[in-house]
Amino acid sequence: MESLYWVFTYRCNDRCAHCYNESGPNGRTLPLPDCLRILANLPDRMGRLILSGGEPLVELRKLLAICDAVRERFGPGLPLMIQTNGDLLTEDVLGELDRHGVDRIDVVSMDRWHRQRGRRRGELGRLFRSAEWREDSDGLPLTQKRVFCFWGATEDLWLEGNWPRGRALESKAARLDPDHNFCGLWSGAVGFFDDGSPSQEVAIQLYQVFPCCPATWFSLGDARREKVMDILERYRGEPAFQALNRGQPASLAGVEVGAQYAARRLRELGSVCLWCDEFFREHYAGPRGERRHFR
Repeated sequence: MESLYWVFTYRCNDRCAHCYNESGPNGRTLPLPDCLRILANLPDRMGRLILSGGEPLVELRKLLAICDAVRERFGPGLPLMIQTNGDLLTEDVLGELDRHGVDRIDVVSMDRWHRQRGRRRGELGRLFRSAEWREDSDGLPLTQKRVFCFWGATEDLWLEGNWPRGRALESKAARLDPDHNFCGLWSGAVGFFDDGSPSQEVAIQLYQVFPCCPATWFSLGDARREKVMDILERYRGEPAFQALNRGQPASLAGVEVGAQYAARRLRELGSVCLWCDEFFREHYAGPRGERRHFR
């Protein structure tokens, strides 16, 4: 698998209006034993593992225990990354992350939505450089160790324009645009079946497996109880998920609904994500007839 994105906690020190998974101080989380069960069910070979939240540094001890378990299972060769808002990042915390095998840290709060609004960028940049971490401004290879990067939500990229979920939808932070196909972009569902494809990424939200970071209404399975690759294999022949694998949620129609109906509903809902939700909620039953809803 090229990339696996795992949100192991919804706890966060902030409560941003654009948060697609409604993270906050009282957000849901997983006990460490469940995290270790999930880790044991991850694919044997991955191009990278991204740990995120919520805010992973809110649960630093758990995060470090996960990092230790990752290194014990996969050794030093697997690129291990975390995404953080940076609010809780200090010299001591950075040292801990370094010692426990984190290769890359993305500070993803460089926008108007997060509490700090990017104000710590200079301070954090100096912190990283003083610890001899290198900023990724030129697309450094994944094998590069001790790398940091800054980014955040913008008008045309990532959550603000693309992910109508949770608080982002409720607060109208997510801009609806029926002509924008987030599914066909990185972190959308495109290529999630295509083992080793540069576009392949599978997401785990707490313990549920999804073909994209925003998460389909229908969850593919529970990574605490089943190997992730077995979960994917169960759905590989399903036309609906093949449509998402092609990055074409507009073709989520088939025999359940008509293509004209699908096109009309996509326009009326204003988003491929909302149409995808409606399709799986109202028109789809899994290969075993099940209907699983997580969010």
